[in-house]
Amino acid sequence: MQALGLPTSGAEPPKKEPYALMVVEGSPRERGRKYGEAFAPAIRDFLVREIYAPFAKDQAQREELLRYAGECAKEIAAYSPEIADELAGLAEAAGIQPAEGIQRGEAGVRRIRSIIETTC
Repeated sequence: MQALGLPTSGAEPPKKEPYALMVVEGSPRERGRKYGEAFAPAIRDFLVREIYAPFAKDQAQREELLRYAGECAKEIAAYSPEIADELAGLAEAAGIQPAEGIQRGEAGVRRIRSIIETTC
């Protein structure tokens, strides 16, 4: 701010949000792959932190989550083949199972819904 000739308060500037903006183009599968390549470590970390750590304490629970996500994948494909193809591309590029891509998407929707419900 001083470089612009504006007064400063001496306080630390606000921290940058940990979100990245990315524009992707191409077919649904190509878009998913580009996103999966760009964010593979974060996608895998999210699965561990937000899905497996709280909800899959053992292998049986993890398999049940994956089975459920696989059933959701069938519904998504029936509703929107484009979304299903994009999620498949994401999973391929991120090195995760297709059902894990579904889990990640659902968890993200739940988190957004929770934020809206508690702040709006």
